[in-house]
This record gives sequence, structure tokens and C-alpha cells, in this order.
Amino acid sequence: MKRPSLFYLALFTMGVLGLWHDIALSDITGSFAASIRADAIPCDLLDELGFPKVSDEPCEQTLLRFGFETDLNITVTISGLTTSLHSHSGLTGFEDLILRLTATLGDLDIRDEFVFGQAFGLLQSLDGRLIPVCYDDGTGSCPIFFIKKRVRLDVTVVGLTFSNLALLEDINFPDPGALKPSGALYTTQSQAFGFGDIVTLEGRTDAGTTLTAQIGLCAEQRSNNVKQHSFSFTVNPHCLEGPGSSTLLLDFEDLSISNIALTDNIASAFSLNCLLIIACSFTNTLTLTGAPLFPVVTASLTVNDVLGTFAFQGVVLVLQSGNNTFVLNIDSTLALTSVNVTGNLTLNPDSSPASVNYSISGAPGSGLSSLILNVIVQRFGVRFSALVTYFASGGSATFSKLTLRAATTVGLINLEATTGFTLAALAEAAITASMSF
Repeated sequence: MKRPSLFYLALFTMGVLGLWHDIALSDITGSFAASIRADAIPCDLLDELGFPKVSDEPCEQTLLRFGFETDLNITVTISGLTTSLHSHSGLTGFEDLILRLTATLGDLDIRDEFVFGQAFGLLQSLDGRLIPVCYDDGTGSCPIFFIKKRVRLDVTVVGLTFSNLALLEDINFPDPGALKPSGALYTTQSQAFGFGDIVTLEGRTDAGTTLTAQIGLCAEQRSNNVKQHSFSFTVNPHCLEGPGSSTLLLDFEDLSISNIALTDNIASAFSLNCLLIIACSFTNTLTLTGAPLFPVVTASLTVNDVLGTFAFQGVVLVLQSGNNTFVLNIDSTLALTSVNVTGNLTLNPDSSPASVNYSISGAPGSGLSSLILNVIVQRFGVRFSALVTYFASGGSATFSKLTLRAATTVGLINLEATTGFTLAALAEAAITASMSF
């Protein structure tokens, strides 16, 4: 009896030592953040919520709605295999859980992704604000569901890169940005899974011209969202006709050729996008560099329905000069429809500099439509920023929101405080603490 016991004890010890050796050689990194958010309930709505009404509003003291959230990221690398775990949690429990596995086998890169999460929607409160709420399963609790699995393979052979993204996805999962119907439930019986696939082939010539071809099988060119996350491409729900049956659809085909050097200062690019084979659009882009006033000028011309009526859609003209970018949208009649200007500048660059980022949008005939200013100042290890938003109607700008942020580092902890105000009241307040390890 003693010899088998000693044998199993020795085997167990060798296994533990081997595991300890792998852990000792592993690389573990990550981060953790916790935040508390609050917004004020207008005084004139207190009585509708069952609280004593304030006779004269607006008032300075009122009730606050609170939200709590954590953000956890852990990455472990052992012998070339990287495993990462990401999770958000809040007052409803674990909101999402994403597990990623990545590895490289010779010229083959593999990325496997599993996504779990709660079903969320938006509920409009009495004061008009949209509040995220989860779908319960009829028991008063919000379960966490398996939502999707995404597997991406990339391999490069003789200068050509082949990529394949396979999607397995719950096509009925609610959009967290949509309104939640009153009393709506979501259970495992509500789920229905479909399969999609995206194939991409990319190559580059010695002259630097890049050619990319991509097709989607039962996969649409739109994002798929869960709370706080957005994923490119989504499964076409029409591919799933019923339990145990499916139809294969060619959803889109893309072909693009970029960086075609026509002269030393002029480059061209072409792209063709077809949806369900029958609706195709063609875009030709010319880029001019080295001009005196605008060193980079880009013009994009788009034509829709190239297989049918051949409808000219207009031109997008992009002018870049220093830190400023001008975007002009011209319609099919060659009339200017909108202008957007973005850029940044530095104030007092020699001593205590501050940066200002701005975005201005408008249109001929209607005037200014929006104005966004963000001022950033660094002082005594604290980063201050003030974001001001204006929206315009009839050519006159109206103040929309002021958001103030302050961020600093204390030891290993990063702290950030955010406060937002509208003309009517406090819009939001939040404190976030994070650390990396």
C-alpha cells in the first residue's frame, strides 16, 4: 500500500512543481477601476416619485440617483498563449464577461473570443433622461447570457494576408441603446443563434499599392452592441429561418485599391462595395500633397447603383493645414451642403501651456449647427479639462453642456472627477479610481 501512495505523491509533487514553473515564467498584467456616478432629480418631480414637493423650484438641494460600476482587466501570457479576461459589474451584478485567447503558431495568428453579458435596454425617467435597465427573466433577477463567439485567423503567405472571422451570435439579443418595452423579459428561450463569416484577402505591391478584397457570408456590415461594447460586423438574422434550418447569404463584397501613385504628389484610391450583389457603390479618392496653403487635399467622389441607374452621390473634400482639418460635403448638384472644421491650438506655449481642441459645424443657408470646445491644462501634476458644447438653430448658438474633469495620480492610484452642468441643473457627477498591475 505504501508504494502506490508514494508513487501518487511523487506524481502530484512533480505536477505542482511543473505548474509552479509555468506560473513563474508567466507574465500577468491588468487593471482595475471603480466609479460612482450620480445625477440630480429635478425638484418639481419629487412629488411624483413619492417625496415631499418643494414649493419653489429650481432648488439647490435635491435627491440624487447613484450608479456604481467596476472595470476589471487581467492578461496572462504563458508559453506564447495569451489569455485575457475583461468584466464590468454594477448594481445589477456582472454586466459583461469577455474571455479572449490569442496565440501564434508559425505564420498563423489565432484570436478566440467569448462574450457573456446581461441584456440591457433604456428606460425613460420622469425627467426625460434615459437610464440603462436590464431585462429580468421573470424572477426579478437579470441573468448573464452567452451572447457570441468570434474566432479570427490570420495567416501571411508570400506577401498575401488571409483573414477569416467566424461569428456565432445570438441574433435576438436586445440592443442596449434601444428603449426597453415595459415589462419585457429575456430568457434563454428568447435566444436564437446564427452563424456568419467574413473572409479578407490583402496584399501589397513593391510600389506600396495595397489591394484588399472582403466578402461577408451571412454577416452584415454594421456593428453589434452589448452594454459598453461594440463589435464590428453582425450575423444576418435572415440566415436563420427556423430551428435547425438556415440559409446562406452573400451579404456584401468589398474591393479596394489604395495608394496608387499617379505622380510624385498625387495618389489615387478606388473602392467598390456591393450589398447582396445587386446594390453597388463606387468611390474614387484623389490625394494631393505639397500644395502651398493646404499641404494635404483629399477629394472623394461616390457613385451609387453602378450596376443600375448610376446615381452620382456627391463629393467629400478634405483640406488639411497644420492642426486644422476642413471637411466640405458637396451634393449631387455640386452644391455645398455642410462644412466641418476641427483642430487644436496651444495657448501660452512658452510657460504653462494649455491646449484647445475645437469642432465647428455649419451649413450654407442655416448657419452654425454645433460648436464644441475642449480646454486642457496641466498644473502641479493635475490635468484639468473643460468641455463646452453649443448647439445652434437658425444661426444662433445655444449653450448645451459644460463638463469639467480633473485627473491626477496618487501613488499607484489614478483618480478622476467629472462634473457636468446644463443651464437647468446638474447633469452628472462621477468619481473614478483605477490602478494597473
